[in-house]
Amino acid sequence: MRLVLTAVTAGLAMLAVSFSLLAFRYQNRLIETSRYNSTFDMTQVSAELLRLIVALYDGVGNNDIDQIALRYNILQSRIKVMVSTPPLGVMPSDMIVLQKLEQDVRGMQTLMVPPVNRQSTLNAINALKTSVSPTQRLAALAHSRAGDRVMSMQSDLKLVSAGLYLILLALVLFGALLIVFAFRQIGHLDKAISTDTLTGIGNRLSFHEALLRSAHMECAIVILDINQFKVLNDTLGHDRGDRVLVIVSKRLRDVASSADHIARIGGDEFAVLYTGANALVRAASYCKAMKAAMLEPVLIDAQNMTIGVALGCSSGVLTNSSTLFKDADIALQHDKCKRQGVFTLFHPDMKLDLMRSQRLEQDLQVAVERQEMYLMFQPIIDLETSRTMGFEALLRWNHPEFGLVSPAEFIPLAEGSGHIRTIGEWVIAEACRQAKLWPGDAFVAVNVSAKQLADPGLVAHVRECLEVNGLDAKRLEIEITETTLIENDTAALSVLRDLRALGCVISLDDFGTGYASLSYLHRFPFDKIKIDQSFVQSDNESHDNIAIIETICTLANRLGLQIVAEGIELEQQRHVVREAGCDLGQGYLFDRPLKPEALMARLKGEVLA
Repeated sequence: MRLVLTAVTAGLAMLAVSFSLLAFRYQNRLIETSRYNSTFDMTQVSAELLRLIVALYDGVGNNDIDQIALRYNILQSRIKVMVSTPPLGVMPSDMIVLQKLEQDVRGMQTLMVPPVNRQSTLNAINALKTSVSPTQRLAALAHSRAGDRVMSMQSDLKLVSAGLYLILLALVLFGALLIVFAFRQIGHLDKAISTDTLTGIGNRLSFHEALLRSAHMECAIVILDINQFKVLNDTLGHDRGDRVLVIVSKRLRDVASSADHIARIGGDEFAVLYTGANALVRAASYCKAMKAAMLEPVLIDAQNMTIGVALGCSSGVLTNSSTLFKDADIALQHDKCKRQGVFTLFHPDMKLDLMRSQRLEQDLQVAVERQEMYLMFQPIIDLETSRTMGFEALLRWNHPEFGLVSPAEFIPLAEGSGHIRTIGEWVIAEACRQAKLWPGDAFVAVNVSAKQLADPGLVAHVRECLEVNGLDAKRLEIEITETTLIENDTAALSVLRDLRALGCVISLDDFGTGYASLSYLHRFPFDKIKIDQSFVQSDNESHDNIAIIETICTLANRLGLQIVAEGIELEQQRHVVREAGCDLGQGYLFDRPLKPEALMARLKGEVLA
C-alpha cells in the first residue's frame, strides 16, 4: 500500500510538472500573439505603400525626390521583414502578393535618381496601385487569423489548466492519503515499540512513560515475579515457559482491569500501576485477587501446574519515578525471601536490609583472606549400626561487624556476585585438609554450586587438593542440587564425569523437590541421593509421604544408589526412613554441626567404643 501510494503520488507530481510547463508555453505564445507584432508589420506595409504612392504623386508635382526616397526605403525595409518573417496570420499561398510587391518596389530604383521622370513615376504609381488592395486584404486576414489563433490557444490553455487543477487536486488527495498512511505506520510502530510481543501488554518502555505521565500524583506500583520460573522454563522448555507467561499475563489483565497501566518489564516480571487517592487500596485488592487467581492450576500440554508468584508494592506521591519503582522492586525481593502474607509493602527498613546485603556482598571479596569463614561438620550416620560414616561440610561466616551471618543470607549473595567460585575453592581445599586429619575413612561431603560446575578449572582444583593432602578421592563427596544442573546441564555432565573419573562420589541433594529429579538419575553419574528433609519432617502419619520415601528408596536400590535421609530429628523419623529402605541418615537426632575439635572427639569416641 505504501509503495502504491508513493508511486501514484510521484506520477501525479511528474504530470503536474509536465502540465505546468505546457501551460507556461501556451501563456508565452499567447503573450507573443496578443502583441500582434507581425500582423502590425503587415498593416504597416499596406500603410507605407499608400504613403509611397502619395509621395510619388507629390514628387511629380514639385519635383521632390527626397520624400520619395524616404518612403521607398521605409517600404522596402518593411517588405524585407515581412518576406523573411511572415506574419502569424499570413499563409504561404499569400506570400505571392508580397513577392510581387517586393519586385515592383525593387523596379523603382531608377526613380531615386533626380530629376523626377514624370512618366516613369506615373507608371510606378499604377504598378503600385495594383498591390494596394491585395496588401490591405492580407493585413485584414492576418489580424483575423491571429485572433482565431489566440482564441484557439486560449481554449487549449483552459483545458491544460483544468487538467493541471485536477492533477493538483489528485496530488493533494494522494499526498494526504500518504501522510495518513505514514501517521498510521508511525502509530503502529509506536505501539510495537511500547508493546510486549509475547503477551500483548505493555513493556518496560511503556511503563516508564506511564510513570512520567503520572508525575506528582498519588501512585501505587506492584511488581509481580513468577516463583522458580527459570527452573520451570529450563525444565519444561522455553515454548511452554512462554505459554505460562501468556496465561499469567491474561490473568493479570483480568484481575487488574481497573489498573492505569499493565506491563511486562522483564523475563518473568510484570508491573501494575494505580493512580489516584485510593491507589494503594486498589493495589492491595489486586494483589489479593492475583494470589487467588494463581491458585487455579495452569494447564500445559494436559499437565496441571500451580504457579506461585511473589508481589512487591510501593506507594506515594510520584516525584521520582525511578525511586518509587526501585522501592517496589526492593519489596518484591523481600517478598521472595520471606514469602509471608499475600504481598509485601515497601518499608524504609527494607532499604537498610538492602544496604546490609550490599555491604555483605562487598565484604565477601575478602572474607576468605581475613579468615572470617570456617567449616562446621554435621555427621552422616549408618541407620543400622549408628556408626558415623562421614560429615557434610557446612560453611559459616563470622562477620567482624554483623557477627554470624546465616548461609541462607550470604550464599545467594556469593552466587549472584560471582564470589562463590573463590569461596567454593577454599571450602574444597579446607574440607580435604580437615578430612586428612580424621581417623578412619570417614568421607566429607561438599556442596558445589552451578557457578563452580561451570568453571573449567574445578576438576584440576579438586585433583590438586586431593594430591596435596594425600586424600583418597572416594572420601570426597560432591553434592549438587537439581537447580545446579538445570542452569547448565551440558557443562555439568562433563565436569561430573571428570570428577567421578578421579574417584569422587557424586550425590544428588534435595532429591524429590524439583521438576525433573527422576530424569537426572539416568542422565548423570550419581552414586548417592539425599531425600529432602521436607519429606522426612512432615507428618509421619501421612501415608502419602511414607509412600513417596519408599518409592524413592526402591528406585535407588534398583539403580544401585546409596540413600541419605536428611533432617531426622526424632527417633520415630529414623524408624520410618529406615523401614522405607534408607541407608544413611543426617539430622539433629544424631548431632548438630560440629567444630573440628568436637568432630575429632566423636570419631575417637566411636573408635574406643
